[in-house]
Amino acid sequence: MFMRTARPRRSDHYETTPDPKFGPGDIWSDLPTFGLLPGPGTIGIVITPACDFANQKTETVTYLPIVPLLKYFTLPPAIPVVLKRCQGQLVAAGLPDLITPAGRGFLPPPVSQLQAAREALAAQLGDRNLPSGKREAAARAEAGIAILLRAWQEPTGLSTTLAQDLALLWGKDWGEMCENLITNSHLPTLHFLPADDQPKEYSGVPEHSLVLFRYPITVPSEILYCANDAGFQGWQSGIRELAAIYPMAGTGLYKRPMKRSALRKPFIVDVIARYVSLYNRLGSPSLAAVSLRRIVEEVKGAR
Repeated sequence: MFMRTARPRRSDHYETTPDPKFGPGDIWSDLPTFGLLPGPGTIGIVITPACDFANQKTETVTYLPIVPLLKYFTLPPAIPVVLKRCQGQLVAAGLPDLITPAGRGFLPPPVSQLQAAREALAAQLGDRNLPSGKREAAARAEAGIAILLRAWQEPTGLSTTLAQDLALLWGKDWGEMCENLITNSHLPTLHFLPADDQPKEYSGVPEHSLVLFRYPITVPSEILYCANDAGFQGWQSGIRELAAIYPMAGTGLYKRPMKRSALRKPFIVDVIARYVSLYNRLGSPSLAAVSLRRIVEEVKGAR
């Protein structure tokens, strides 16, 4: 007789009334991004070890941004795959040179180039004699251009939603892409978290999302202790006083962060294990003994 393995439900993932004490897996809203991501703040998941909080051994808290799954495709880490898909459709449409990657591949083409490509595709789609294969490819490329424009925060004039553009660009492969993201088999730099199905005003993960392993952010733990303290009144004025010690307090916090929920075991264990494995590289060679002694003396002799 075969045993069926029970799949975890979404409610199994989260503690929606989390312990007021801090720990790994805590999910906060309105955390600062310091310009790493669009927008003033982000949802984030804490990865600082529990023992560091329990023994007051850490003066900082490290968290990883959580972004909506669909929005991920408008962010720099997804630009290469969107560009590759879009350029493939442009080649099939007979317009291979409309766009070129910018920078080292993580930047979308300039807005002016994207707008020109959009106009060229619209003109081609207006040709009644265009073969069906090229018409389909041009429509998919047009969807890719719309996604890249959103990466520049330029949604003006777009009549479609991001979800519609993604489905059109990927076509029959869109289901497979979604499955790869959800099962964490697309890239080792991402981790899927399901929506928590909580009311929006209380939700920690309001929609299906991805944790970004390449974007760890660290803030002073005192900032979050203040945010979690109901007795800490006058957030903006109070936090500015801390700026003398923590300068980021005067610039990085647009809103009071709020602890919303916590990711339960074993799910947080999986997140941290995958995060650590990403950065588990061979160490650099140790300094030779002579070099080590010389540098120690230089440091000791500093005036």
